[in-house]
Amino acid sequence: MLNRVSIFMVAVAVGLAVAITPACVSAADTEEVTGRYQVVNFAGDSGFSGLGADGRTLTPDGARHPRLSLFGKPERIEIYVNRAAPGSRLGVALVSHFQTFRRLSDPLAGGNETVVFTPPPDGWEHSGAKEDHITYPLQLVELWVAPPEGHSGPASAELDRIECVTRISRDRQLALWAEWAGPADQDRRTMRVQAWNLTPEPVSGSLRIRQLDWEETPLNQEVALPLTLPGNGERQEMLFDVTIPRRLNFTEVVAGFSPEGGALAPVSAKVCHTRELEDGGSRELRPESPWGMGVYLYRYGTEEHEKVAALARQAGVKWSREEFSWANTEVALGEYDFSFYDSVVSAAHRNGISVYGLLCYWGRFTEPYTEKGIDDFCRWARAAVRHFRGRIKHWEVYNEPNIFFWSGPKELYPVLLKRCYAAIKEEDPDALVLGCSTAGIDRDFIQDVLNAGAPFDILTIHPYRRTLVESKFANELQRAAELVGGREVWITEMGWSTHAAGVSERDQASLLACSYLTAVWSSACQNMGWYDLRNDGPDPFVFEHNFGVLYQDFSSKPAFRALASVCLTLDGGKPTPIACKKEGVMGLRAERGAAVWADREEQVTLVCDRPPEQLRNLMGEPLPFSSKGRKVRLHLRPGKPVFAVGGRISRIE
Repeated sequence: MLNRVSIFMVAVAVGLAVAITPACVSAADTEEVTGRYQVVNFAGDSGFSGLGADGRTLTPDGARHPRLSLFGKPERIEIYVNRAAPGSRLGVALVSHFQTFRRLSDPLAGGNETVVFTPPPDGWEHSGAKEDHITYPLQLVELWVAPPEGHSGPASAELDRIECVTRISRDRQLALWAEWAGPADQDRRTMRVQAWNLTPEPVSGSLRIRQLDWEETPLNQEVALPLTLPGNGERQEMLFDVTIPRRLNFTEVVAGFSPEGGALAPVSAKVCHTRELEDGGSRELRPESPWGMGVYLYRYGTEEHEKVAALARQAGVKWSREEFSWANTEVALGEYDFSFYDSVVSAAHRNGISVYGLLCYWGRFTEPYTEKGIDDFCRWARAAVRHFRGRIKHWEVYNEPNIFFWSGPKELYPVLLKRCYAAIKEEDPDALVLGCSTAGIDRDFIQDVLNAGAPFDILTIHPYRRTLVESKFANELQRAAELVGGREVWITEMGWSTHAAGVSERDQASLLACSYLTAVWSSACQNMGWYDLRNDGPDPFVFEHNFGVLYQDFSSKPAFRALASVCLTLDGGKPTPIACKKEGVMGLRAERGAAVWADREEQVTLVCDRPPEQLRNLMGEPLPFSSKGRKVRLHLRPGKPVFAVGGRISRIE
């Protein structure tokens, strides 16, 4: 059902944000129940590409969907077929976390029938990461039809719909999804809100919409509308005309559905407006800067390298981690072609971004996880270092070998690191080798590498976490530096996903800023990177798709503005900590600006050699302030760093 409502609101966003957020969760809420819902109906726009002109006909070439996550933990996937060639079989591909599962049905009778698939892994062909569990949600990414055995003619099947019987916790039986339905038209934009009710009966309640600025001040009166959601997962869709504010860089629209009776938990969804940055940022290489980002130019064609690098430059990014693929660069045994990566490095350098190369994974002409494989890896690494000598000085050896990305014996990684270190230094004595690259701060794995005598110049870590407590985070980094004898520590990946069960886009922006600032303030971390610049995919329910600070269409999430506030305010070299004796309060200053933040609510005084010209919030909006002599009073709140432009802060009291 589609409803359209025109509401004057000071709100809107760029791109997509999704949430299924219960207001409160009890033990009873997490109890799992069974629900059924319709995944897709082929009578309308199913979202699958590759079907026949009627939108129903499936062939051996297959049909693909870019973002079709299945709610809960599916027990049965039911594909309703109108007709098919007798003896043909339906194929389904599902994707989990770095895993793909494929399966064919039993032969079809040929008429109207229901084809049932039980969930993986039993009976499914598996490829990808070898994990001992399935990460939900599962994504249905491909359908195809296989011709009957011995049949050489064309095969096809006409599809009617797909339904799913799933296990889902009580607090997830209602789902809400919000996004923008199209580009802005001057000061207006259309917001789409979609809702699902996975219980068998209709649920009535009220849909409430409100809007906040970055300081969480309401910008309009809350709008409340009656709403009834039909049962069995039938999608309900509503459109809202909203107004874009001109004076703000950020606004947030919150939609919440409150069901009557209290038996089901309320749900909410949020969309955020982030005004695009103006072109800026320095084209000068500043390798002493700590501000990095997983720009990952290697994921784009050469025709897009300049565009993507320029976007990173606009936010003040000065470093990028770029994956050098052995399989893609050794084109024949002992023959290498680095021309694609020449484009990557050149585009980065033209935009003032230094590159550190990530050497991974295994090549096509070797034997992984063997002595021969290690020797071959070092031979390839030697060729890469030789080719890029003078352009790349930092080389990271493998990615997250402490988890499934390294499926061989863990004790073999130090052997690779030791030999690769020697090969890199022989080719370029000035090069620095980044080692360990652990998922998390895996102290046991790092200690094993040290005990094995594997040398490295810089420890790299990926300290992902659910929450951020700044003082604890700083202490962890300091302890990691102590573990490796005071060597530099680089964070080459870290981040929070804004998928449906993840953090909000507002919170992602705060977490990015506070993790960047705290890492450098700790004095243990010399380079801070994020995973990653752009969302990896379009599905709002998928964890891996939503780490980016840009949407898939390259428009800004709030975290992109947060990144710019950090990197552009604290540019011009390596920032230094500002003296402060107040627990939980931190500060950094650079040539032209400073940042002050706290992990608790605090009133502080900035003692300045010169008062700042302006104070700004994380979204780059000016904040009112008053100064008395050389002192500025400031109210700090958790997750809301304040940036001083100009002036010089000597200490915080």
